Amino acid sequence: MTVLFLTAIAILLPMKVLGENLLANGDFSQLESDGFPSDWYTEAYIQDAGYTLFSVQTDEEGKTAAEIRNLGYNDARFAQTVDVEPETLYRFSAEVLVENAVEGHGANLSVEGLYSFSTELFDTDGTWKTIEWYGETGTDQRSVTLFARLGGYSGLTKGRACFRNL
Repeated sequence: MTVLFLTAIAILLPMKVLGENLLANGDFSQLESDGFPSDWYTEAYIQDAGYTLFSVQTDEEGKTAAEIRNLGYNDARFAQTVDVEPETLYRFSAEVLVENAVEGHGANLSVEGLYSFSTELFDTDGTWKTIEWYGETGTDQRSVTLFARLGGYSGLTKGRACFRNL
């Protein structure tokens, strides 16, 4: 009986830990009238017109993805701030498609205010790759800003990256 109870706890515990997706519009399917995804905003280190292009792409299966094209070396990102609980471990993940990213930090996931990145991807050979970033919130932390990014602080990147299923 004890073994059965412990087995049930071991099976159910990961379901509790995984929780719900805190990101709004993590599939980028809800668009504003200007074509940009609802609940997201964009930022770039170099903001000159035509230097970085942000868009949402839809594939032949109807799946949407946020796209960043750095035509010059830049650190550009889709960003969203979410509410969090203090002293809690969170997982941030995405499927990423990268073409010809050169130098810097490539395509990655990161958090505002930290010099820490997920795995950095530079070319995924036409396939979607899943990347993850884990972090624990501080004792008084109530929000965090997450980035789906091409480039990074002290790591400007040129190329193209698409992000979906965040």
